[in-house]
Amino acid sequence: MTRRMHLLVALIVLEGFICSVACTVRNAKPKEENKEAAEADKTKKTQPDPKPAPKPEVEPKKPDEPTILDGIKVELLPSVEGRIETTVFLKGLVAKGSTKTDFCQLRVRVTNQSETNLINYSSWRFDKNTKMTDEFNNTYSLWSDTSIGAPVGDYLGNKRLDPGMSLIDTLPFEAPIDKAKDLMIRLSGESIERAGAAIVYRIPRSFFAKMTPR
Repeated sequence: MTRRMHLLVALIVLEGFICSVACTVRNAKPKEENKEAAEADKTKKTQPDPKPAPKPEVEPKKPDEPTILDGIKVELLPSVEGRIETTVFLKGLVAKGSTKTDFCQLRVRVTNQSETNLINYSSWRFDKNTKMTDEFNNTYSLWSDTSIGAPVGDYLGNKRLDPGMSLIDTLPFEAPIDKAKDLMIRLSGESIERAGAAIVYRIPRSFFAKMTPR
């Protein structure tokens, strides 16, 4: 066998080896890809599903929309932001005063639309579930300091509400921070004998008319 023939045989053997290696690589690649895909799918299945954003307990109403709960109608009335006027009784004398800070004084009208059933209204001022919050998740408390006197105006405690009758109450919240423009009011149904229900209003800060300082 000549040298040329030896060289030709060697080339044929080498070409066969290269083809064998290429086939092995091609066959192995899909397996690797399938393995990676399976691992990715497994990881995806073991990850918890994202939690949906919590829905509001009650769809907030606009300031001019009444809320009716089983025959009880609740409405927001024109309200102000300013100091609360008070009356102090001292040894038979009557003195006038005011709070040192401003409050958002929310006026609310409650109407008993029932023809046969009365309710006993308990002011939301004394309900710990009464809340006002702003768009920054700040919470504002109700005024409860009566040491400086009794508030002047439509401030109620407990009152019987006969069928067809209405009452007006004022809920004084701490004035929000200056940048707060979007307020949320939450009133509990317990105050109007509607346990488990809630009244929610979304109101702009401008709903409270600024009082002229005295």
